[in-house]
Amino acid sequence: MKGAPVRLGILFVLACAAGCTPYGKTTAEDVEVVATVTSGGKPVSGVVLEFQPTADGLPKVVPLENGRFETTMTPGTYAWCVSPGKDKAAFEAIPAEYREASMERQLELPPPEGDLELKLD
Repeated sequence: MKGAPVRLGILFVLACAAGCTPYGKTTAEDVEVVATVTSGGKPVSGVVLEFQPTADGLPKVVPLENGRFETTMTPGTYAWCVSPGKDKAAFEAIPAEYREASMERQLELPPPEGDLELKLD
């Protein structure tokens, strides 16, 4: 058991060296992101948006309520998808193509023109 603290310390140093950052941690360069999300012209609620970096950036999971979210994120390029949240029926109503991240569907943060508008049609 004497080696356990040393092993944990080594793992911590390796994780930091690899650039791992805990989810939810903000940095000085994080930007405010405001978005509206609709499906069939109606606001989407009860699901989660997942953002996975494809270049710079950090992963982020954002709950979606009343077709809108506000959060801080690290600038970068992200693939994104919709995941189940507290409303299973709301998730099942999302078109299947948005349930998986796609390299064909990426966005740049911060957005060049104000707030994001994501249409799941």
